[in-house]
Amino acid sequence: MLPPVLASLLHPFHFMAIALTHLPPTILSALLTGDFGTLLSPSRLRAAWFGRFWAVVGPLVRIHAEPNVIPLLQGRVTHGVVPPPTTTTTSSQPHPPVSGTVLEIGPGSGMWTSLFTPAHLPSIDKVYGIEPNTDIHPLLAAQVAAAGLDRDGKYEIVPVGIEALAESGRVARESVDCIVTVMCLCSIPEPRRNMAQLYGYLKPGGRCMLESRLASVYWRMRNVSRYRKVA
Repeated sequence: MLPPVLASLLHPFHFMAIALTHLPPTILSALLTGDFGTLLSPSRLRAAWFGRFWAVVGPLVRIHAEPNVIPLLQGRVTHGVVPPPTTTTTSSQPHPPVSGTVLEIGPGSGMWTSLFTPAHLPSIDKVYGIEPNTDIHPLLAAQVAAAGLDRDGKYEIVPVGIEALAESGRVARESVDCIVTVMCLCSIPEPRRNMAQLYGYLKPGGRCMLESRLASVYWRMRNVSRYRKVA
């Protein structure tokens, strides 16, 4: 078994190697279906490649991330500290759980969609899933339906990135109670700029919950954190 420090250094390379194995079948699929537009567009090829890769890897990632993410959304994380596994929800809940109107940033294949159901978060009224990668939308839509969130449009997929959200007109400024982003800020350009834009969608007193693989992403929030919008 490798020492923890060495394992952490090698992990990104291992992860990239796994990702590379999904590139040839992505190209082959485009060739077999005659989708030459994807083959000739680096951005579309990258999106299709990621969709194929994340459909396989995403569920495995969720298993390892659940001990951080579930307490975060339930309001049991304080100052980036996750309570011990033995701590119950009722005995330690320093903050309100995710509720009201929610922006989920980068839902990907929908691996966290089931957490927005009444069984986990009973006070959610509406979720907007901000996901610009349309190649992954079928997987996301399937997870939304499996969770029963497609009824009455409770979960709405918004096919744009953060930078195009205002132009889309799909979500009004200062209309959101909670913003949730899990393992997304580490994969988008200019996280500070994007988070600043998202801040404008929060109602006064609205909250943001984020989990990221970065050591420091915004306002020195590390791994698991939350912040509240000041009126």
